[in-house]
This record gives sequence, structure tokens and C-alpha cells, in this order.
Amino acid sequence: MIVNKSEHITVKGHRGTWYVIDNGYFTPNVIPGENTIGIKHLFLLEHEIHGDEAACVIVDEAGELILADVWNGFDDLITAGWEKADAPELHSWYFTFGTDPAFKYRRGWVEVRAKNGEEACEKFRARCPDRPGHEGTLNCAFVYSEESWKRTIMATNGSNMGEHCHEVIE
Repeated sequence: MIVNKSEHITVKGHRGTWYVIDNGYFTPNVIPGENTIGIKHLFLLEHEIHGDEAACVIVDEAGELILADVWNGFDDLITAGWEKADAPELHSWYFTFGTDPAFKYRRGWVEVRAKNGEEACEKFRARCPDRPGHEGTLNCAFVYSEESWKRTIMATNGSNMGEHCHEVIE
């Protein structure tokens, strides 16, 4: 899953690797009431070697190519028949860490902003992959919804075993 700070991205049909320079929410311009695609979170990527000397590409969160040969950013997407859309409401999910040396962090937590728990787990796994041999098990101690988090001592005192929020993933 691609996130705002992703880099070293490969795009099917294109050489080299890419990194995110912009992102936004868009929907295809179709007949009202007949939009079956919905709002998509799209990313404008620049080539890691050629930079602004080469055309950019636009991909979705899964890395699927939406538009190639992009020279004018998301304006090219709008010209191709897409419309800018409002970002969906995001909620916070909290992934906590204990003292296990296999965790990316010791103690503290990572906050993930997502539409739902499934998306939060996907975003978390993009930054903190499951351990080899433990695929399907999140590489953290516990996961809290925003509502559950507010009832914890960690939210009250702002600390998990002396550590705080390590990063926020959006």
C-alpha cells in the first residue's frame, strides 16, 4: 500500500523506482448517480533517478497505474476526466509496542489515520511488516480504536512505559 511518504515504488510497465510528490482524492467524472468507482486516493509519483526531467505517473493506493505521461501534476488527471473530491473522514488507530526486540519500536505507539480498521492495518503493515514466519500477525503488542484509546492510561498520561508516539501514518 502506498502512503504519503512512500519511496522506491515500482510501477508496472515503467522502468526504475518512484517516490510520492503529491497526493489527493479524486473521482472519475461520470453521469451523476452512476459512479461505480467511488473516491480514490491517488498519488503523483516522480522518478527517483530522472526527477522532473521525466514525466510523472499517477497511481492508486495499491500502486496500480491510473495515468502515465504526466507533466502537469493532477491537472493532467482532471483533463483526463477526473474531478477533485473531498477526503473521506479519517479516524485514529493506535498500534502499541512493548519490549520485544523484534518490534520496530520499543514501547510507545504509532498512530495511523485511516477510514477503518482494515485500512489502518494495511497502512501499518506497509511501515511495520509482519515478522517472517508470523505472517498474518501484526508486528505490535496491541491495536486500539480511537474510542478505546481514549479510555487507556496511555492516552491519559501520554506515555507507554516512558515512550510516546513514534510516528503518525496517514
